Amino acid sequence: MSDFHSFIGIPLNQQINKVFSQLQSDYELEKYYKKIVDKHDFHLTLLYLGGWDAQNRVKLWERLNKRVNAYPTVSLRFQQLDFFGKPKQPGVFYVKAAENPHLSNLHTIFQEEAAALNFPLEKRSFKPHVTLAKRWKVTTSNKPKHWEFPMEMNDVFVTADTVCLYRVHPHKQSMYERLSTINLSE
Repeated sequence: MSDFHSFIGIPLNQQINKVFSQLQSDYELEKYYKKIVDKHDFHLTLLYLGGWDAQNRVKLWERLNKRVNAYPTVSLRFQQLDFFGKPKQPGVFYVKAAENPHLSNLHTIFQEEAAALNFPLEKRSFKPHVTLAKRWKVTTSNKPKHWEFPMEMNDVFVTADTVCLYRVHPHKQSMYERLSTINLSE
């Protein structure tokens, strides 16, 4: 068991972070959610490692570095707002990434390499997204009537050119610390 939790994800640039921060304000998410994701923490998770032991985490990162450093950059398009959880009290409010075979393939590579080291993979299907808020605040109130999921939004495009290994600091405002980066090829 590791002394901290970690995950592997795709960081987003400052321009996209501003757009997503504005969505948090536009939808007044602080009224409804206990945790509003800090603008410096927006990312798309490829593999959540949790408290997996440090030795295996290092081995996995070395294997991934060899395998994906020649992988091409991935064009991402975000086009909808959606949720996980109860329809009337959605537990996670997120921006959905459009389907993309290059992103799916990259995710598969991460799954394969983790499985080779006996990492217990999730059984849920991969739903690429960026969380804006989580943990519904008030159990007595329901979502606003104008929140009809999925909700269309103006398309937002970004080129994913790095993958990062993050450490989770659950009690800090900005919760995610980049420990290491793999650059994708242009």
